[in-house]
Amino acid sequence: MDSSHSVTSSLGHSVTPSLCHFVTLSLLLLLSACATPEYDDPVAAMMDRRKQPEWRLGAAKQAEAKAADDPKRLAAMDRLVWDEGHPDELRIYAIDQLIARDEKDFLDKLDRRIVLIPYGTPMDHIFALGKERRWPHLSAMLVKRWAVPIRGVNDDNRKERKWIGELNSDREVEQIVFETFTSPDEHITAPQRVGAWALLNRISTQDQLMTALAEAPATTALVVDLKAAAADLRALPRHREGIKWLYFLRDPARADAWQQAKANVAKLSPDQRVGLAMRHLAILPLLDENTLAMNRTALLAAMHATLREEEIHTTSGRGGGLISDYPQRLSDRQDKLSWADLATMRVLLRLVHDADVKRSLFEQADRDLANNTTEFGGVLDIVTGKPIAKEYPPMLRVSHNRQYAPTEEMIQHCYTGLAHYHFHAQAHNNSAHAGPGLGDIETAERLDFNFLVFTFIDKDRLNVDYHQPGGAVIDLGTLRR
Repeated sequence: MDSSHSVTSSLGHSVTPSLCHFVTLSLLLLLSACATPEYDDPVAAMMDRRKQPEWRLGAAKQAEAKAADDPKRLAAMDRLVWDEGHPDELRIYAIDQLIARDEKDFLDKLDRRIVLIPYGTPMDHIFALGKERRWPHLSAMLVKRWAVPIRGVNDDNRKERKWIGELNSDREVEQIVFETFTSPDEHITAPQRVGAWALLNRISTQDQLMTALAEAPATTALVVDLKAAAADLRALPRHREGIKWLYFLRDPARADAWQQAKANVAKLSPDQRVGLAMRHLAILPLLDENTLAMNRTALLAAMHATLREEEIHTTSGRGGGLISDYPQRLSDRQDKLSWADLATMRVLLRLVHDADVKRSLFEQADRDLANNTTEFGGVLDIVTGKPIAKEYPPMLRVSHNRQYAPTEEMIQHCYTGLAHYHFHAQAHNNSAHAGPGLGDIETAERLDFNFLVFTFIDKDRLNVDYHQPGGAVIDLGTLRR
């Protein structure tokens, strides 16, 4: 064979010199295409979201080699860590760069901004570094991050729970969260404490929190107020809105009202206090001696007897709700209702049948029917010994007629009122929408009040549904004009 026309490849195949030249040239072109270009402004290139991640990383390394101390580069590193939408490898590179340059500054920012780090490799990287370097406030940072709920992710499955456990293998995770909440450490801000308290309510029972508060030092104003609520009222707020409610009740100007509430709670037996919540406090002074003498079993039987005489209208729900999710008969929810819940329904049922209240409710419902920009609503209360249905205009009017947005004034009235109410009065024949919708259920979870929904069955009938936090919905019957 003529060697000028043939060579043997490394795999033993005979190829021509022209083919060898073509393969070599193709490999060079491929390597050239994969290589990161040299940039005149590598900082701008590494921040260019249109470029491939590997080119941006290459540009970042060019910027480091050319001018590691350039303030422009360091500011860009900061944005790569905290801004949304950057590739994981670039974010991790920036994290390492900032830690190498000034670890204390990075930790100060991480303490405030840890919730901005996305789940996945970057957060895993930060935890691994923190655990290895024994960062002093890492557990508290993870509590702050865990306190922010993630829709669809159960608290038991949150990575923060696992990580806190790894850092504190000698103690329960709940204990670490509680100690973070009560710590006077300046690294924990007031909003973060409120978030930690909401987290504690998600992962602990009220009884556990009552016990923990009784033993906790009075380290902050929030802890002091919560200790008072636990000791005096046997009722605790669950989240931020409840904390606002507690601050309202703890105002020194309302000291007499607080003492009266304390006295009302003291009249209850231990069994009657089970499940007591802040929304029950305004109901307690209205309970007659007969109700106060009943245990839960007797009160449940009395409510069943009352509701058997009522005209009930159940529904499959609004906004995608299913009847299996929110059944509306007392028998469906009775195991979830406390003595105070039953007492609350007993009082509210009596008040909505008051002649003046009923007249006011129908008048408001008629005006709601004539208005197609919002639902109407207000607060049921007792003023100077007389029951009233106090109407509040909505915070805003929308382009549809299936929403009521409560104002701050109305919310504050509910701190001392009996129940928030609104209407489903889009038509006289509206029985298909009798009861709370999914938005109403979510509002109950957010505000923790007692709630009533009044729905037109026909021109002269309003169905009454009670609902409360936790999703319990009870049809209380029907009002006739």
